[in-house]
Amino acid sequence: MADARGYMQVMPFWTRLIGSPEHNLFHLRTNLRYGCVILRHYLDREGGDLFRTLGRYNGSLGRSEYPAAVSAAMRRYEARTPTLPVSLGASIPR
Repeated sequence: MADARGYMQVMPFWTRLIGSPEHNLFHLRTNLRYGCVILRHYLDREGGDLFRTLGRYNGSLGRSEYPAAVSAAMRRYEARTPTLPVSLGASIPR
């Protein structure tokens, strides 16, 4: 997205719709809060359909090529990601 901001890639127009124009979408907690509220809005709008919700969130709803592109990228990522031994988790200091 061209103007999307922060971890949740929130578009600036959302500050006018559900918040306040002075909210900083690059602030981590603000950005996450906006992203979660937007996801909940779309989830409710789509009657709990996660696929359509995510399509609305990222602007790909109605673009049939997008899910296939995401699946292909996930397969490429999974193929390159090494698996860690189960015992490694126990050796990580806390």
